[in-house]
Amino acid sequence: MAVQVAVVGLGRMGQQHAIGYSKMDGVSLVAGVDVDASAREQFESEFRAPAYESVEEVVDDLPIDAVSIVTPHTAHFEQALTTLEAGVATFVEKPLTVDPDKAEKLVEAANEQECPLGVGYQRRYVSPVQETKRRLMSGDIGVPRMVSCHLAQNWLATSAESWRTDPELSGGGLVFDTGSHMLEKLLWLLEGTPTQVAVTADDRGESIDVNTALSMQIETGDQIVTVSAGVCGESTDLSSDEHLSIWGSRGRLQYESDRRAESVSSLRIVRDGRPTYETSFEGVSSDNPTMSKLRDFVEATVSGTQPTISGEVGVVLAELRAAIRESWEEGTTVDVASRLDDREHVTNPFEE
Repeated sequence: MAVQVAVVGLGRMGQQHAIGYSKMDGVSLVAGVDVDASAREQFESEFRAPAYESVEEVVDDLPIDAVSIVTPHTAHFEQALTTLEAGVATFVEKPLTVDPDKAEKLVEAANEQECPLGVGYQRRYVSPVQETKRRLMSGDIGVPRMVSCHLAQNWLATSAESWRTDPELSGGGLVFDTGSHMLEKLLWLLEGTPTQVAVTADDRGESIDVNTALSMQIETGDQIVTVSAGVCGESTDLSSDEHLSIWGSRGRLQYESDRRAESVSSLRIVRDGRPTYETSFEGVSSDNPTMSKLRDFVEATVSGTQPTISGEVGVVLAELRAAIRESWEEGTTVDVASRLDDREHVTNPFEE
């Protein structure tokens, strides 16, 4: 029998989820949910399935197996808790929640109901990032010591009139939005967890972070990696460009991704001052990380296991973002490690 799926939140990203599910074998898109009547009408017309105003209505009315939650960040917790407590496998677009305590409550609910709980991070599904991970794990640069990375996007101008710049709905600025993809990618590549963070940020006259610089330490095994990271919300490019350099005990790795129309990424390894490996990835836009993460979630729903990017990943990122906010507001270095140690349901979800 096909997996019966509903999509909660029928905006741009919700539409992508709905289209993705409608193309999958073994999946039936049975409902949509949105508070906006015009969004519901559009969904019903396009997908020939009913649309509801609330999560409670669809859970009560239909025997759904799984749900994607693609709503403003601060709405995630209540909606996900409702579906998990109803025994419905739940996929939440990033971030899981803006509050680490609430993120942990969702993990607890998923465990109690034995329900899959996934989070919509996706950089690890892109082929250049996968190759970067392979090179790191093969020991090409030895033991990682230091990282410099950045992400830049014309985010402020394109988000100015949307919920993304309203802290009551978004919970924060670019670090909470596209920037969180960079942070999740970094933790996955290093297979580590954050131990401390210090932040300076500029709100550019808004009520959320726009341009942010982070100094961070990540614990990976018995090693500490020092990180300098930047997130710029005032790039002149709509699509994000990303840069990553990792210095190790034997060499340096450099990864760059330009997600504009030409969509070219490059990976380079340097040892003893000379390149030992260079490659480029053209047309990586053909990678479809949204479909990859949704397929992974559907497979977890069928098997009754946790998705590759589980709720625990969402807890770690929520804790890190809360520490980033505190550091920015208080002007202090924040100890993240002790807070994660207090999380009963979280170990190191990035370790493979």
